[in-house]
Amino acid sequence: MSNRPPSPHRRVPRADLTKRTQTGSGFRGGIRAELERTSHPEPPFAHADPKRVLLPQIYRYATWYPDIGIIVSPLSRALPKEICQDPTLSTRDSLEIPRFLEDSNIWLAFFPRNPYRGALFSTLRGDLEKKIVKHTILGSHYTGYELSVAPEWADLETQLHNVATFCLHEHPRSNSFPRVVFEDSPHKIPYRSLHQTREEALSAAIDARLAFCKLAAFTSFTLSLWLTRFEDDCFDLVFQQLVNHPRYPAPRAWLTLLEDSCVCDISGGTRPGGFLDPFATRWGDHITRFTRASVPIWFIWGMDPLRAPIQQGMMSFRPNDSVVRDAKRRKAVFAEIVLPHVVLPQASTYSFDDEPPSTHPARPTHASEALGNALDDEDRGRVDLDRPPSPNPEAEPRAKVEANSRQKPGEMWPEFYERLMEGLERRKARESPLEKHERESREKAALKSYGKKSMVYEWEQDFEDKSFYRRRCLKKAEVLDAWESYSTFQRVYWSHLDEWDLCPQLPRCPPGETLPIDKDEDEEYYFDDQPDGSLVYKYASAPEPLPPRQPASMAKTAQHLLEAENVQEDGNDVEPLSLEEYLQLQHGFDVWKAKWTPELHSDVKLERTNWEMAFKRLLYDPSEAKNADPAFLHAIVEFHNVATRPDVHYKSLPPSWDLKNVGFHCDARLLGCQIAYTGQMEDGIMYILRPGPECTSADVADWFIATRSASTVLLAYRSECTTMVDIARLFLRLGIAFRTVREVATHPPPRPRHLRTRVASPYIRGREEAEFRPEVNDYKSYVTDRDTLLRSPAGRVIRTVGGLFWRFTSGIVQDASVLDGPSFGDEIIARSEKKGGGTFFVDDLLDLRTLDFISGVFFLKSSVGDSKDCSFWPRYTNWSQTGYASDQWSPAAERFFQTRRAELEGGKISILGGGAGKESWRIKHKQQMKWVKMISKHNDARAAAFIDGSSRFMPFH
Repeated sequence: MSNRPPSPHRRVPRADLTKRTQTGSGFRGGIRAELERTSHPEPPFAHADPKRVLLPQIYRYATWYPDIGIIVSPLSRALPKEICQDPTLSTRDSLEIPRFLEDSNIWLAFFPRNPYRGALFSTLRGDLEKKIVKHTILGSHYTGYELSVAPEWADLETQLHNVATFCLHEHPRSNSFPRVVFEDSPHKIPYRSLHQTREEALSAAIDARLAFCKLAAFTSFTLSLWLTRFEDDCFDLVFQQLVNHPRYPAPRAWLTLLEDSCVCDISGGTRPGGFLDPFATRWGDHITRFTRASVPIWFIWGMDPLRAPIQQGMMSFRPNDSVVRDAKRRKAVFAEIVLPHVVLPQASTYSFDDEPPSTHPARPTHASEALGNALDDEDRGRVDLDRPPSPNPEAEPRAKVEANSRQKPGEMWPEFYERLMEGLERRKARESPLEKHERESREKAALKSYGKKSMVYEWEQDFEDKSFYRRRCLKKAEVLDAWESYSTFQRVYWSHLDEWDLCPQLPRCPPGETLPIDKDEDEEYYFDDQPDGSLVYKYASAPEPLPPRQPASMAKTAQHLLEAENVQEDGNDVEPLSLEEYLQLQHGFDVWKAKWTPELHSDVKLERTNWEMAFKRLLYDPSEAKNADPAFLHAIVEFHNVATRPDVHYKSLPPSWDLKNVGFHCDARLLGCQIAYTGQMEDGIMYILRPGPECTSADVADWFIATRSASTVLLAYRSECTTMVDIARLFLRLGIAFRTVREVATHPPPRPRHLRTRVASPYIRGREEAEFRPEVNDYKSYVTDRDTLLRSPAGRVIRTVGGLFWRFTSGIVQDASVLDGPSFGDEIIARSEKKGGGTFFVDDLLDLRTLDFISGVFFLKSSVGDSKDCSFWPRYTNWSQTGYASDQWSPAAERFFQTRRAELEGGKISILGGGAGKESWRIKHKQQMKWVKMISKHNDARAAAFIDGSSRFMPFH
């Protein structure tokens, strides 16, 4: 039994959620207080960007069914292939298909076909039998069985009830809603009770889980009543009201998780929809909202559709004579479908003049009317049914594709195959010898089967549009079964992406071909004798030997880094630069030309003999230099003493710095550097590296490189690299933060909602902070989810973040994927200022939520009711405040990474930020951060002054 205190957000009494039209009060106090502060708000989309993506709109498609008559749907072009005939069935399988609905149970149309997606409903996933535990009540000898996750389920139920009640009762048009009844609350099932047998506890848990699916459907229905027109902010209006509720405000972190769950999933094909009687329903004025939620509704008008419905709002869906004639001519006959039986009313039963007075809304307050007008403003512009329907492309099922799947909206397999083939050829044109060797090695391994790190995608047929297939990433547990269902001619391997496609739309065996005969697995190339017709083997060829390594030279450090073959493909070990190479490449300091210059030393200078402290402040291990040349050790102290002095101008530096050397030039004719602006007041400069007008290198990239660091710009010039590909490879080798950008003339449109990288924290705990102990399975689950995201197209931009997040991608994200450049270009990195108007430099959007997901952030609920974020790894904002966040990946950062990973993989699971086992790791490295930031800041200021004022630096024009 649980002795938890009541939730501070508990609001709904344990009773049926029933909405009656006779009551006009509801729970309006919270929203009125907020709305009365803005008496006449401007319509929220009066100045909307025309390029913003709209949610599905009504286009009204009519179908003639010979036994029933005319059927009109505001969303779907076709009738469902399977229909539930018994409206009393409540199994999950029956709820996932359409049925005939009444006004009171319209929420069944929103039943989620994928109810356990997202972190919020993750507690419902898994084998329930393993979650039944034996429990003895303290102070007694009574022993029974209970559900171990019952407290988490109870918290989830309470929050969903609160949201549903608010959305239904405090809607500004709630008085116009028909009576809605929800009697399937999970709390009616004793899943929180102690049971005598394990079987009783398991049965209660199974029934409660289905009830949670129904509660999710009911909550989705109530939220849909608030949906606005555009994808990027369709939930903002209702979420703002939930957050600002004066008595029971919803936590923002919880709403973030709700948005990533099945409750807010408005993708096509995720809801069954249902059939309505247009002569009896009173939901006609709200069908627009259901359509925006991608919920298909079918109106059965019958043989005589010219009769008047009970509600004026249904008149816009009533077909006229010409529509009926056109539908009959199309002869869209579905003889194999058995539609639900409905007794249609007689024509004289209802009229528009005798609508029951109970459905008329009570006179709203001034504030409620303002919000209602803002919602109703979006319902204008309805299409006349007399004209042929012109469906909105966004309403089509094929416009919805899976995020990070590389498939474009509406894209079919031939177009997808051609586009990826072009990408493969571009990748081959610019790949290095090492990358070519790795690609050909993957092709050879693909002749046998898929690899452990390969991503496998299956093309699934759309639920409604049977001619369209959607590319979906398979989970590891699904791959084996799916793989064996396809022939070799239906498997396509993309070696430059290390991805497989399983294509049911391709023939299992093309005409004139024969399937390979299965033999022992020891015979690796048993199918070489078979006809070569499979796309799987098209790119396979024998790998060429690696070229011999050239002798090292400090003058060509960057070139050797680009050609280094000792980078481990599995990412277990990463070797940072030596201190000598780091100082020369990053800061232009030659240790063998250094002389002792005490007149330029800072107030925090070190003595010559204190070289060990200088090593530590530069994030290097002094134990590796005990036998080094004394002149080298003194040079390191010299660099430290000069670099920590803020008032030394680059013209006053000693000759050991190349900024002082007149022979160091940065010629924009070969490599240009353009100054752009980020729009931020404190640090608004962004440097754009781009090919110069006289660059003779064959740079096939159509993108540039953006960085905030001036010293990183000079590093690119010191490397003597002139192409974007070579510079990007160098930065990726060193773990330097940068962005790949394209220059566009207009403001980039937002990415469609269904194509965004949608992530949430992998875990949410409903227990108090002191009770939580992370387990090994928690960490393993996090690593699996993290690596899956990194192997998706989103991993490309994450690798350019640098630092710890660059390290996460090592061995998972190929550098070649970064060299493909931006895919969406929906984030503005910088703006240029030119006469006649500037341009925008854009890259793929990367938000802090995605980086938090990579860090393994989850939420703990403290004893006072608020939530605290914790993580397995440092968050991005926290990592940036440590001494490890240097301009390059340092040996000290690598030691931290290896130590932390060894602890977690070895079973010593601890969390950062809160809870049991929290570590004050930021405090431990506070002094280290002071020196690293000081050296980086002062040297970057000198580099910026050199770029801004030196005649040896030619700016880009």
